[in-house]
Amino acid sequence: MIHRADRSALAALFVVCALVTAHAPSALMPAATAAPAPCTIVEGVSIGAVRLGMSAMAVLAIAGTPAAQQVQAPQSVLTLRAPWYQASVSHGVVVRVSTRSPECRTRTAIGPGALLAAVRRVYAGAVASAVTPSTDGELLSYPFSGIAFASRGDRVVAVEVFAAEALGIPPPPHPSPVRPAAVPSPTPEAPTPVPSPVPLWSLRDLGASVEDSILVVTGVIETRGPPVRVYAEVNALSSRGARIASSDGVPHPNPVAAGRPGTFEVRLRIDDVVQRLVVSVRPVGTITGALAEQVVEIRDLQRFAPVASRRLQVGVQFLADPARLIVEIRSGLSVAVAGATAVVDYQTRCFVRFPPPGRFILDSRSASVAIPSIPPGGSARAVVPLTAPTDACHEFIVVSSSARIASVRLVD
Repeated sequence: MIHRADRSALAALFVVCALVTAHAPSALMPAATAAPAPCTIVEGVSIGAVRLGMSAMAVLAIAGTPAAQQVQAPQSVLTLRAPWYQASVSHGVVVRVSTRSPECRTRTAIGPGALLAAVRRVYAGAVASAVTPSTDGELLSYPFSGIAFASRGDRVVAVEVFAAEALGIPPPPHPSPVRPAAVPSPTPEAPTPVPSPVPLWSLRDLGASVEDSILVVTGVIETRGPPVRVYAEVNALSSRGARIASSDGVPHPNPVAAGRPGTFEVRLRIDDVVQRLVVSVRPVGTITGALAEQVVEIRDLQRFAPVASRRLQVGVQFLADPARLIVEIRSGLSVAVAGATAVVDYQTRCFVRFPPPGRFILDSRSASVAIPSIPPGGSARAVVPLTAPTDACHEFIVVSSSARIASVRLVD
């Protein structure tokens, strides 16, 4: 979601950075040489000495002058020295902090360098999780725990801490130490299976339709918890997983509460065939974690025929001997074309010598030609034979020609 920047808050942050850098260099020097030990990651709370809710000045006093600062309204992202990596500041306070240092670990020994499989085992009992693809890996988020893991391959490369989303129900108690029974049971009972937690948020009745070059995605958002203002984010992907379009929409009613499901409609402008949708429910004001997420595979690709027609480029070439037109279609699609029909409009000129001194005959015609299958990003050709308007033509040429796509059949 894109929100209007709070200019006064950003201006205050610039002033804080300037004051700390210019007026307190001696106070910052000890902090620049003393890293917190140990660097403990506490979900939803802190990484080392940098805690969520801290003021920007307090963070700079601990971490020293930032190596870089990038404004992403309404937030400012500070690049810090190790063991931290970045801190996101909104309205003067820290809302996220991350690390790439292997020395930083959670109480369960998870941190940068850990196996992704170990992360999934440790957080197997989490109420919700979301996986978001990135340019060189993926981001595994646990919104109700307040922690996210950026991974590349099978390893964690960075850990981010943010404010955990409220569940609306009390968290399960920590397991107590097991004590031996005073009187052992002669017939021990089988352990009672622990049911998996039921997701607090869910998506249902997802549907997609195409209106010319607009993909319309609809669905219903449900929750078992207290009212929360949310939005639906939709990412449209190609067959290769490349993002074609992304947009979001607000459900009605909003906030969504237990017993009051919200319906939404998201409209995306597309220029390629969509084969997969990733629909996420996120709380308003954050993009860190998803409350619910669902992947939809689109099977009926023929609905994208109007979009596909605009991604096929048609060229026409005239060959005099024998007289024919070569029609070539180049595809800019990420899927294969099973076949297409092109309509060629052309005008010929015929010079007749007899009776002297001769004359020109102009003839306009149209022809349909079937184009064979075209691979993704490939091309195909077809031939249109030409006939002169009379057998007495001494000179026969094509004056003008054009072609257009009449129909497209896509491979499901």
